Amino acid sequence: MARARTVNGTPAGEKRLAAFLAALLDELPEGVYFKDGDGRFILANRAVAERAGAASPEALIGKTDYDFYPQEIADELRADERSALSSGKTFIDNVERPSVARGPQSLLVTNCPVFGAGGAVVGLVGICRDITAFKRTEEALRHERTVFRSLIDILPVSMYTKDRAGRKTMANPVDVQTMGCRSEAESLGKTDFQLFPPEVAERFAVADRAVLETGTPVIDCEESFRGPDGEQRWILTSKVPLRDAEGRVVGLVGVGCDITERKAAEESL
Repeated sequence: MARARTVNGTPAGEKRLAAFLAALLDELPEGVYFKDGDGRFILANRAVAERAGAASPEALIGKTDYDFYPQEIADELRADERSALSSGKTFIDNVERPSVARGPQSLLVTNCPVFGAGGAVVGLVGICRDITAFKRTEEALRHERTVFRSLIDILPVSMYTKDRAGRKTMANPVDVQTMGCRSEAESLGKTDFQLFPPEVAERFAVADRAVLETGTPVIDCEESFRGPDGEQRWILTSKVPLRDAEGRVVGLVGVGCDITERKAAEESL
């Protein structure tokens, strides 16, 4: 027992422990680093070195982000670190976007202050995760949503979505006009019972329930009601179930085409 304590207390034992810690950190996909109060690296793993374009983790020691990044990026990184150093608080999941030789990155960074024996902040521990691929996917999805919404908004038919409770979650301009609302926001979260007379809303709800409960589309259902102008309107409506990733019906999508003129022509004949 005495021998074990002696070995661990020697510089050789401490060196082996440090080597074990460095090897463990190098296996992590997240970047882990320790810095002093001036932003100089004391310890860093391989993920941090690769991200900074350094030859090895050892090449970072004693240097700062200013040695590896353009000044404006290093300034941003240092500002986040100063917030942790000056406040003594941990800043979790800040999104930082440094640009390196292989292109812009998006990092999710946590900076945690390290306190000395006297209680003063003497440095910090940082953990950063590369979320570049996630952010690119997010941007692509945002672009697709923008394109999709632009197409919906120019359609000459009414188009909307509802949740399982029958509340509107999306309405294009034609549908907003059909409901007699001033904007989409005015209709969101409302059911047909808040937008139409009870007898009209109940007819709409019957078709909605058929879709939501059975998961079967309702195609070309004729619906009539009095519009905001008091005139009788006829809508040819199709409703299809809206499903989540597990295939569960979570709402519906409705498309309605105003056929009032066609119905008037039929009546005249």
